[in-house]
This record gives sequence, structure tokens and C-alpha cells, in this order.
Amino acid sequence: HYKVDAAARRAMAVNPAVTVVPVRSTFFAGVDPQLGEARVVIDCLDSVADRISLADYCRSAAIPLVHGAVRDWCGHIGIQRDEALLDRIYPRRPVKENESPPSVFSCTVATIASMQVAETIKLLLGMDSELTDSWRLIDLKTCEMEQFG
Repeated sequence: HYKVDAAARRAMAVNPAVTVVPVRSTFFAGVDPQLGEARVVIDCLDSVADRISLADYCRSAAIPLVHGAVRDWCGHIGIQRDEALLDRIYPRRPVKENESPPSVFSCTVATIASMQVAETIKLLLGMDSELTDSWRLIDLKTCEMEQFG
């Protein structure tokens, strides 16, 4: 099952008038040409290296990127518009891609995903966000939030 298919089904169930064109492909640095037509890109990737490549592409193509990541009880969300946001979140260093994936709680995933959707809607409606070129760390275990950037 692909994340993009689940997202497309849900978006069409909520609003059948919306047109959803899911693109099912493995992400690689030579990004799919259809991505260049996007008004907003939502980062749901698992690999830090792929996240950075996607952010670099979005920045060069001037496409806003709504980034989100989770681990255990914590997650973070941010919007990259003009600055290299992911370079600040993930300082460039050798990435160990063959490490086992982090443990993830479904409540953390649901929280960060919901926030990504809300921020994407704001961008599509032309609304401002305090997360533009910054990010917020959320700890669901302590219910604390901290803004960076």
C-alpha cells in the first residue's frame, strides 16, 4: 500500500469535487517531472537523504515544502519556502541509511500528519503561517512544543 493512494482516497472522500493525481514512484534525486507542476509538496519520506534531496529540489523550483517527521513520542513540522530549512533541521553529515527505522507511535504520526494538512491548506488558500522557514518540535509525552528558526 502506498501512502499517496491512501491520501488520494481520503481527499476524494472528503471532497469529491477535488481532483487528486497521485504519483506512485520511488523517490530519487532526479525528481519526477510532474512534481514541478505542484503548488505545494508534502514531505512524507522516510529517508533523511531523500528528504534533503526533495527539499533542495523544491527550493530550486520555488515550490513550498511542508516537512514533517516523527520518532517515538516526538515529531516536528516546518514549511520551507525561501530558506534551506532542512539543512538547518538535518545538518549535512553522513547519513546511515541502513539503520533500522525509528519506533513510531500512531498518535505521533496522526498529530504531525494533521498539522501538515492544516499547513498545506493554509498555503493553498494564501494564508500566512508562523512555520514559514521555521519548524516546531512537538513532544506528545510531555505535551510541550518549541519553535525554532
